Amino acid sequence: MNKTSLLKKLSGQDLIGFEYKNKKPFEAENYAKLLINSNSMPSSEDTSEGFYRRWIIIDFPNKFPEGKDILATIPNIEYNNLAKKVTEILPELLKSGKFTNQGTIEERQKRYIMASNPLPFFIEKFCYQNPEAYIRYSAFYLKYSKFLSSNKKRVVSKKEFSKILTLEGLENRRTSKEGIVDYYVEG
Repeated sequence: MNKTSLLKKLSGQDLIGFEYKNKKPFEAENYAKLLINSNSMPSSEDTSEGFYRRWIIIDFPNKFPEGKDILATIPNIEYNNLAKKVTEILPELLKSGKFTNQGTIEERQKRYIMASNPLPFFIEKFCYQNPEAYIRYSAFYLKYSKFLSSNKKRVVSKKEFSKILTLEGLENRRTSKEGIVDYYVEG
């Protein structure tokens, strides 16, 4: 995302332009909550606190087999119990104005970056910088793919990985190292 101003307006209690079809446009405050269901988050050029404080990322790491309707197996009494629990929690939630465990802005920033582009975390945790060092592109891609799989993230294609590397300031180029011609990532 390179333009986040509308997202900030929608979630920041700003006036938004609305219009009924073929009627005069008007401005009003947006009261709708934005929920996004996605397998991966888009990376963003916006690194402001205002951007990251708007995100609460909830991971759903479990997988369920297709076929059986799980919701059909839940008794009605459980729905009633859920509704009762929500009505007990809601007043305190409205009073505090925040969810428990939503984290600080810095923690939310890290979660967003890990969800949208985990390569910086991978590099920080498993790599070191050295202008003389290099690694085969295929080996680097394989290790990164394993990192993504083990963290239940979407595995990127080699082409996409090459683009992400470039955005991180790393170059993937064909050259000869120790007499072996291949694609290498240097530095």
